Amino acid sequence: MYYNFTVDIPVAKGKVCRQTAKSGTYILYIKGRRYDKDKKHTIPDRLPIGKLNHENPQKMYPNDAFFEYFPDAVLPEISAAERSLITANAACRKEANESAAKPVAQAEPAAQAETKQPSFLASEYPASAPKKAGFHIIPVPLERTVSYGGGTRLGPAHILEASQQLEAWDGISAPGELGIYTHPAINCDQDLSGVFADTEKAVLEACSCNAIPVVLGGEHTVSYAPVHALAQAGKTFGILHFDAHCDLRDSYEGDRFSHACVLRRIVEDCHCPLVQFATRDYCREEAAFRQKAGITGYDASTISNQGLPARPLPASFPEDVYITFDVDGFDCSLMPATGTPSPGGLFWYQAMQILTFCLKGRRIIGFDVVELAPIPGLHHADFTAAKLVHTLMGMAQRSMK
Repeated sequence: MYYNFTVDIPVAKGKVCRQTAKSGTYILYIKGRRYDKDKKHTIPDRLPIGKLNHENPQKMYPNDAFFEYFPDAVLPEISAAERSLITANAACRKEANESAAKPVAQAEPAAQAETKQPSFLASEYPASAPKKAGFHIIPVPLERTVSYGGGTRLGPAHILEASQQLEAWDGISAPGELGIYTHPAINCDQDLSGVFADTEKAVLEACSCNAIPVVLGGEHTVSYAPVHALAQAGKTFGILHFDAHCDLRDSYEGDRFSHACVLRRIVEDCHCPLVQFATRDYCREEAAFRQKAGITGYDASTISNQGLPARPLPASFPEDVYITFDVDGFDCSLMPATGTPSPGGLFWYQAMQILTFCLKGRRIIGFDVVELAPIPGLHHADFTAAKLVHTLMGMAQRSMK
């Protein structure tokens, strides 16, 4: 059901806009940098706050962010119970977000005891100084162009929290023995160019320490920064991409750096060979570009019905590999906590077998895990994402030998 709405919003910059979503409805979102009425925190650019009825744009259905930022908005027809439910969900997200966004002291980057952001796997290992760590964990809580379910800004914090429940030994090795440094979360309240610049700087710092950069998203757009940084540093590598979507659109909802376009930008700007796994939801434009660009793709249906060929990667594929893993590459029964959960995806051991198969004789130089959108009270999805990060760290450790 949609509700009539009247919103009196104090404006710093920008305006409330409507934009057609891929479902055919409208998304009500905030365009520009704005503040809440008490000016306690910024409102992220292009924050989705509800769906509008496409037949009557004066009616909307709010999401949890709506009442978080506009508690005094008038929705005459909404029931008190439903408003309370949405508001409670917003409160859960806000509490987690505030704990993740706590500023980190810059005086001593190795000592992270004063911040509420835990180091990855701090339950098993003390935080390492940057130069003594084999892995640099880089949280990038970006939520800018989500087009369905929201919450990716909370993904990194929930992965870090869930990592405290992991075992140090992954069943084969203990990657944390190389040392883990968890970088302060990248500031995502700035323009996208600033988010990219800060992320690239953190990635290059990891490389200067001979560490493997591990980026935690955030929406998939964040993957552009580490790949671009490594390419600009002169490294030659290929990309293994796990995702329900190809992310090969040239533009989506008027934005060339939408989460739906990130692999297109990477291919065109960084010129890295790309192989995609578990794709199952994409448009004709993406299928045509994948063929034109010579991108190897294994759709989820192909993997399920036929498996992979004896040599899934092209003969010319580089020995060095970067992995970008959108958690919606998993089947939605395993990973419901993502913006676009989709049936027909990979299960855990399918994904592990593909990774093990493709990484034989190759070396991981970096990776990211993106698009976790935590659901309050649903622990298994957060833990699955944290375990994926740790498992990839173990594969990276073993690929060094």
